[in-house]
Amino acid sequence: MARAIAPSGAFSPNAASVFRDAASKCPSISIREEVMEGQPCIDGTRIPVRSVLRAIEKSGSVEGARSYYSHLSQQQVKDALYFSQLILESSSGIDETSASD
Repeated sequence: MARAIAPSGAFSPNAASVFRDAASKCPSISIREEVMEGQPCIDGTRIPVRSVLRAIEKSGSVEGARSYYSHLSQQQVKDALYFSQLILESSSGIDETSASD
């Protein structure tokens, strides 16, 4: 399956750029407009990265997260973590709030 990465209409151009850059460094993550409305997902699935992170939070480990998503490999779960790390550490930032919000 080809990994198509497209900007998501749900994000600002800056955020979409940060997401695309992070996804390009994580082979298991794809961002496709036609899958989950462009949310970052495990490639070839409809499982959003955020859901994998919640599974890690609930279980306390990468292996524990796989009990929620047994068909995912350890590498796919680790890529979800790494993708999130890249987003959080992005020097360009994606904070779209303002002091008036």
